[in-house]
Amino acid sequence: MKVEIEKKSLAAALSTVGRAVLGKPSMPILGTVRLVVVDGQLQLTCTNLDLGLLTVVKCLDGSIPGGVCVDCRKLTQIVSAMPMPRVTLATKGSRLQITSGSSRFELYTLSVDEFPPVADAPTDMEVLYKAPQAELLTRLEAVDCAMSNDETRFILNGVYLDIKEKTTKTVATDGRRMNVHSLDKGSGSARGIIVPAFTVSALCALLGDEGNVAMYATERKLVFEIDSADGPIFLSSKIVEGSYPNYGQVTKNLDHPSITLKSDMFVEALKRVSLACGEKSASVTMRVSGKTITLLARDSDLGECEEQIDLEQPAPAESRVAFNPRFLIESIRSVQAETFSIGIKDDVSPIVVRGNNVLSVVMPVRIS
Repeated sequence: MKVEIEKKSLAAALSTVGRAVLGKPSMPILGTVRLVVVDGQLQLTCTNLDLGLLTVVKCLDGSIPGGVCVDCRKLTQIVSAMPMPRVTLATKGSRLQITSGSSRFELYTLSVDEFPPVADAPTDMEVLYKAPQAELLTRLEAVDCAMSNDETRFILNGVYLDIKEKTTKTVATDGRRMNVHSLDKGSGSARGIIVPAFTVSALCALLGDEGNVAMYATERKLVFEIDSADGPIFLSSKIVEGSYPNYGQVTKNLDHPSITLKSDMFVEALKRVSLACGEKSASVTMRVSGKTITLLARDSDLGECEEQIDLEQPAPAESRVAFNPRFLIESIRSVQAETFSIGIKDDVSPIVVRGNNVLSVVMPVRIS
């Protein structure tokens, strides 16, 4: 194997696929990047068995086909440090030689036969979803804050894509809050899929403002094809198996009296008041009366903080509720708009945040 590549393109490709390499791989081969030269292109692949990433880089003239596996992190560091705009990779016995200008490195390699299979171009998989990258990114960022990190509740460790013929909903919940993003855009194939949390994080890092993304699926595997300037990126992932909770039971009958607020102003007020929250009392109480919202946090060891917000119009009803301030702040940010609507019924009913195709439900905290 021998190939000459633009340093910038190679460094970007290594950074992309390197997201699949864990801090402490369970096997040596999982800490490597598979390099394969074929048809004038260099294919780079990494996997941790749960998540796989594959992308391609165009070779300059004179490439020789072949393939090896080499330590991904060390190769990334070496390529980034090279002095010239072009880098040459060539096998030399059981080593990979990396040269650029007067700099030369040699790294020990492993056989490509040891590398686990990773899905690339999906030729026999069903297309479930295709959209601009910015659209899918917006939908994931609108709900990912509500994903559970409790490993005993694996069904909630991800984002649920509820794809219908005419609508698509993106859902996440940890049992204490729920975010739902709805869009009047469906697919010919109706299906519900739980995308693992680590896949969601990788997608949010890889998706951009330009180009499209397509999602393919079998019963147990997902493949995302992401457009990029140098060539497509293929992200393969397992599907979380199981039945997602009936989120429709939570989202119905939420017609609480609501008021419209400015997102930045309210978030900043919440952040200030929550500074008075301590270990004994990690909640903020909100009272709505007339044309005033009062935010109050009190802790027996720290003290208290109170802040009032004036409303342009009187609230439709008086109400009081206590809540986790971090949850409500994340709900408001998930709307990604200058204003949002907040609905409050009483101290035992959930808080409802709406705006920009997002519905967020935050369960209350008991008021002592």
